[in-house]
Amino acid sequence: FVKHRLNYSENLLLTGYSSIVNFFGPLQSGPGFRALYLKKRHDVKLREFFVTLLIFYIFFAIINGGILLFAVIDKFGSGNVYGLIGVGILGLGIGTRIMIARSAKLRDAISRIKLNDPQLWKMGFGALISILITGLIYYTELLQVAPATTAYQAMIYTAAANFALFVALTPGAIGFRESFILLSQQLHGIEANAIIGANVIDRAFYVVFLLVLFIILVTYNSKRHLSVFDIKKE
Repeated sequence: FVKHRLNYSENLLLTGYSSIVNFFGPLQSGPGFRALYLKKRHDVKLREFFVTLLIFYIFFAIINGGILLFAVIDKFGSGNVYGLIGVGILGLGIGTRIMIARSAKLRDAISRIKLNDPQLWKMGFGALISILITGLIYYTELLQVAPATTAYQAMIYTAAANFALFVALTPGAIGFRESFILLSQQLHGIEANAIIGANVIDRAFYVVFLLVLFIILVTYNSKRHLSVFDIKKE
């Protein structure tokens, strides 16, 4: 989208390191690590990177929000839901307008976005695939502790868990994700003990996976592959 290409091996290495930094680092700092690396190695401007990231998050929020909205209508009926949607869109529009008005650089970066750009919609498709894969992972974990869980319940559970991404201040969104899932319990109907059990499984596997990934990356990596060690100084 910002007209820079990474080869597959570099992209894989960067994604791996970013995932490790995002989980073990403070304040979900994986995107910041990617931004610094791309600026240093490929001269990608920070505002271009973060506008692109913002676009991805907008797609991500719309898809997850749509799932939760469908669940609310299915559970409680349409009622005042459409009014709440209108208020939410109005608030989002006003907030976005204020943010854009305060930053000339942001206005310039956003003005370059074209709705007919295939790369834009590839990001949207990537957000959808990411959510579906995450949903499959959560569904598999839930089946271990609550075998009666349906795919529909798992997708609502996934959408609620994904929204924790936007407020997570702890490594791996520990505590925040569980809170979002418990708050949406009326929508997905999964019991609290199953939620806790599934999240214990998720954390355990993820930590082991990242540790193994880190060993593989350090073994494979050298400065000629990915100058991640130079980024640490930044």
